[in-house]
Amino acid sequence: MKQGKRWPLNPRKLVALINFLLLGFSIYGTWNPQWQSLAAHLTYLPLFVLTYELGILSGTALGSITALILSQNSQLDLGWHILAWILAVAASSIARWCGCESNTELVQENKKFKEDIQQQASKIEELQSKVDREFFNAMAIYEFTSILGSTLQYQEVLNLMVDTILRIVPYDACSLFLIDEEASELYIEVARGLSQKAIEESRYRIGDGVAGWVAQTAQPALVLDYERDPRFQYLKYEHHFCSVLSLPLVIKGEVIGVLEILKLEPAAFTRDDLRTLTIIANQAAFAIRNAHLYSEVMQLAITDSVTGLGNHRLFKEVLANELARAKRYGRQLSLLMLDIDHFKKINDYYGHQMGDSVLMELGRQLKALIRNTDLAARYGGEEFCLILPETGPVEAMASAERIRRKVDEKKFVGSLRLTVSIGVATYPRHATDLDGLIRAADSACYEAKGQGRNLVVLSQEIGAQTAN
Repeated sequence: MKQGKRWPLNPRKLVALINFLLLGFSIYGTWNPQWQSLAAHLTYLPLFVLTYELGILSGTALGSITALILSQNSQLDLGWHILAWILAVAASSIARWCGCESNTELVQENKKFKEDIQQQASKIEELQSKVDREFFNAMAIYEFTSILGSTLQYQEVLNLMVDTILRIVPYDACSLFLIDEEASELYIEVARGLSQKAIEESRYRIGDGVAGWVAQTAQPALVLDYERDPRFQYLKYEHHFCSVLSLPLVIKGEVIGVLEILKLEPAAFTRDDLRTLTIIANQAAFAIRNAHLYSEVMQLAITDSVTGLGNHRLFKEVLANELARAKRYGRQLSLLMLDIDHFKKINDYYGHQMGDSVLMELGRQLKALIRNTDLAARYGGEEFCLILPETGPVEAMASAERIRRKVDEKKFVGSLRLTVSIGVATYPRHATDLDGLIRAADSACYEAKGQGRNLVVLSQEIGAQTAN
């Protein structure tokens, strides 16, 4: 019988049929005197069942013994018993063979069924894994969106974005490019996994490289192996990145930046990664724009509109913070008060527009002459103040003298020359609180003007001030 072909009669039904025939044979024997002796012995019925269950050899042995026993206690010849026995064994063998064939097919069907079950289980497991992953990504996006809604700090938004991406799509490097519209270039604003050298050298013209292509087309790029991708001539970093996933940051059709993640091995990113990160990129684009606008507004709130330096509000806040830090760690803090000599004459003679130009140029010069840790601010009118953390009176006097000399040497507008008077005060030598430090520096500046202007004067000691 060929594999897969079923026996038309179920073995159990066949057993029942043969038993029925044997029973009929026994009943017939009761009518026929010649068969009465044989019919009286229904031993062949269990013989048939045992042969089916135990096999042909066992059935043959059992049938032989039964035939001998029955021939001794029967009117029939041994040949009749052997004939009946052969019929029973043959029927049992046929039934057993059919059962084996059927069992073989059943085993094969069970095997195929198990394989189907395993395949379905594998598909279910794969689907469950995908569902779990999608749920994880959805929660990460939700948390990302929630946190974005609670902060407008520019750098915090940028760091949050790259950290969230790492949770969703592990990467070897991640870069956030912003567009320098004046130079038509992309530059890295924040990065992970790149050296400082790579960050500094990673500037792309719009249209060049993967990031440049994305910025130009406003389309995402999924690159499985950039060395074999004919679309790009990618700038190689000190590490060898193969997979690139680059997405545009778009607001109202305008590309403001590019988000790019990199992996060392090829084909590391999928379409699902692209879809998930597109959602993050869209959310991040609005967050970055809002944070940038907020930063600009806050900058305007603390920036003097004429000079571009910090305004009076920023000066007071920074001075309070630096004074508290100096007290906490036992450090010195110096304050310079600077006043332009005869500034009223400039306004009266040249006009207020010229006066504003002078203030603007002086602001640029002061900013260039101080350290990154220092603060230059416009105190009011033609007065400026400079906060010098971690600076004692000797260093402060030297800085003030250098500023006075540079201003005196510079030609401002045309042939216009300026001079400034500077007062210097240091915590804790000259004052121990904010207002006292401002008064001490302002008094020293007033003293410099009284002594002839274009001078630097150090404030008196606290004790000398009290005595006066």
